[in-house]
Amino acid sequence: MYTLRQLIIPCSLAGLIGYQSLTVLPIILGALVDYRGFTLANVGYVGSVEILGMALAVAVTTGLINRVRRNRLAFGAAIALGLTQISSAFTLDPSLFFAERFLAGLSAGCMAGVLASTIALAREPERLTAFIYLIDALLASAFYLGLPPVIARFELAGAYALLGGVTVLISPVFLMLPAHGPAAALASAGFRKDALRVIAFAVILSAATAALWTFTERMALQVGLTVPQVGQVFAGGLLVGIMGASLAAWVGDRFGSARPIMLAWTMVLVLAFAVPYLPTPVAFILGFCLLRFFMNINDPFIVGVVARLDVEGRLTTIFAASGLFGAAIGPFLASTISGDGDFTRLGWAFLLMGSCAFILFAQFLKRPEIKRAGTQITPLG
Repeated sequence: MYTLRQLIIPCSLAGLIGYQSLTVLPIILGALVDYRGFTLANVGYVGSVEILGMALAVAVTTGLINRVRRNRLAFGAAIALGLTQISSAFTLDPSLFFAERFLAGLSAGCMAGVLASTIALAREPERLTAFIYLIDALLASAFYLGLPPVIARFELAGAYALLGGVTVLISPVFLMLPAHGPAAALASAGFRKDALRVIAFAVILSAATAALWTFTERMALQVGLTVPQVGQVFAGGLLVGIMGASLAAWVGDRFGSARPIMLAWTMVLVLAFAVPYLPTPVAFILGFCLLRFFMNINDPFIVGVVARLDVEGRLTTIFAASGLFGAAIGPFLASTISGDGDFTRLGWAFLLMGSCAFILFAQFLKRPEIKRAGTQITPLG
């Protein structure tokens, strides 16, 4: 197993770069409406195409991850992603633009697959995941603060160029990732049952989350915030989320997984339902920040439970792929049910879908936690 110190820097940056499309999704989709002629009824399709590419790439890497040098795969994918982002800055043809966003999704998905399988190699996957959330929240806050003024001055082209440049600049760090994981074993009947349950709850929960996230920027504008203020709120939400991730990192195995997950998941359901109903800027900011706080407590424990079920990282990769398939559905779902600007329907959708996901996931909480052996996997190549 790898220590936290060995994995924290390359894994955190892989999370930041690999999931950048989801991180800045509301800002980018808002800019597409403002500068590229998209509407609320169809802009979600751009996000769905990109996230679908991510999901497909993660699904493919599930079977290949222990047959290739994962650090080189992540490096090559980051270069391809950066160049595609830069290319999208100057592409106005709709068909070519959609093709570029799908290619960007494929590249990001390769990185997401490497990250998911690498988390399973950690001695303490919950702590590693919590620290990834913490560091990525700090770094992503720079995107939230920097992108709105860049878009205001250079329109959407400036945002894509900035994202692409940062991606290419960071890409050499991914060579620090482990080259290989453990040898793959044949899937048992129990593993296949676990995999199906992971797929189901990840798709449902991610679809609900992405649907709500798609129009969060528009919700903020609807209550009276300006575009620069929305960026500041998103950055503030990340900073509050850091506190949640820090708490998850500190808690670790002190109280097991069941109690933190049940508490945090309940609060996420309540707050996600409430946010679209909040009528004033102050109420919206408070609700949004609390939602990010409890999400950043909940998510590391969920990933940790999945990682402990399968040391080879297959379930974590399946979890990532399934989550991205769900996330690809999310923007489409958002445009379908709230394209007319009634975002309260998204709150109801999250409440129902999130509850169903918890019922599926709760079966894992009854299982004895799988304790990691103290053996160290030696990096190859």
